[in-house]
Amino acid sequence: MTATASRVSAAVALQRRLENGWPKHSHGHGNQRLAWVSPKVHFVGDNSNVSVHTKDAIKEGDVIVAVAKSAALHARSELLSEERRTSAARRADLFRQAGKWQTTLVDADDPGKLESLLVLMQEVLDGELSAWWPYLQTVPPASECALPSLWSEILGDELASVPLESTSVGAAIQADLQDLRSLRSGIDFPGVFGVDENVAWTAFLHSVALASTRIVAGVGMVPLFDLMNGAPSGSHNAAIRFFALPGTDDIPCVAAVATTPIQAGEEILLEYGQLSSANFLYSYGYVSCDPAYLKRDFVSLSLAPIWAALTDLQRRALAVAELTQRALDSSVIRPKNDMFALPLYNGKPTLSGSWLSVPLPLRQLGFVACSDDDALREAIANGKLDVPVASHAQVAGLLAEWCEARSRELAVTCTASATSSRLQMAARVRECERQGLLAWAEALREQGHSSTIDAGYASEARFARTRKLTAFLMIS
Repeated sequence: MTATASRVSAAVALQRRLENGWPKHSHGHGNQRLAWVSPKVHFVGDNSNVSVHTKDAIKEGDVIVAVAKSAALHARSELLSEERRTSAARRADLFRQAGKWQTTLVDADDPGKLESLLVLMQEVLDGELSAWWPYLQTVPPASECALPSLWSEILGDELASVPLESTSVGAAIQADLQDLRSLRSGIDFPGVFGVDENVAWTAFLHSVALASTRIVAGVGMVPLFDLMNGAPSGSHNAAIRFFALPGTDDIPCVAAVATTPIQAGEEILLEYGQLSSANFLYSYGYVSCDPAYLKRDFVSLSLAPIWAALTDLQRRALAVAELTQRALDSSVIRPKNDMFALPLYNGKPTLSGSWLSVPLPLRQLGFVACSDDDALREAIANGKLDVPVASHAQVAGLLAEWCEARSRELAVTCTASATSSRLQMAARVRECERQGLLAWAEALREQGHSSTIDAGYASEARFARTRKLTAFLMIS
């Protein structure tokens, strides 16, 4: 796919088209406008990045950009022929058979997502012949929207993601790469798409990057709307809302609405949810580690070696709380679902690292690692895994040791030269996690010192087992 105009110029032209009723559907709206853009904003940037900025101040609650849902590109769009819909469904079945799809990069279990991705891929291959070409001219090239999992494939930069290997998203990236290798070897791309394999593979990777960063859940790829960038919750100034398109009574739309007063010259940033710095980079391909931008963050422990060091009895006790190998794997390769992540606010443990700010599953894991066999059997017999108050200090101490062991792992200097901007960004994320883990270790130790340890939970046998587990983590 090659652009024939600058993305800013293409965005302005696309706005006019949408306002004049493009794309034409059989939805009965005639030539009614399908988009509304506040006169107080404009498009700025270059071919690598286009964003929406204010020209004048915007009040909280004001609509900034609104686009009709019928203008969205997805597998059920009325603009698609029946043949194209059927083709996308058939190809999706082949893709599901070819890969395990462990992660959310190509989530084959998400109804319609894979089909929509393959529809987008065909439109990308069609280029200027695509009915969606006015929209495709506004999207970034593959090199500018690649996620860390795609950096080596799209950019040929195998070093850029190296700093992320030991972070909370490292396992997810490796799972993505495994999925992609299985897919490329399992699909006859020239036979399925009728073009050279490298051309088809490049179009697929571009479509994965676009769909991952631009699909609005339940709507699809929304022309013009997706030119707005996003930010983690707390650093945004606009949010996605659904109602009738301004100036109409019956055209459902997706809209960006100001959640706070926005001054002239500011960028519009949509709310992308509560994500850690590593997770934001993994999901969207960029991030700022500035605490002013990322007020809320999360850090994670290395769970695989912790789980490997547990006994069968300990795992049975954890199963009482539905903490199983499957739950752990989901947290590792789907980092958005990490139930063990420790929260940070402005770079410091949330609520000063109080006991209640530690996720319950992590408290339960620490308790099981500290407990003697009698306590574990009691939990299994009762079908309930409580963490007694008397054990808080010892559990907090063990969690602190785990945090310190993890931070030492992240402190190992990467040998790759930090020349590329992506590598530098990945290295900053790694350092953010290391500093966050150290902050949590300190907070947990203070919490342990301020608590009273019940003698019944401090047996020599349990103490020895805890030291053995920590030693295992340090050499893993």
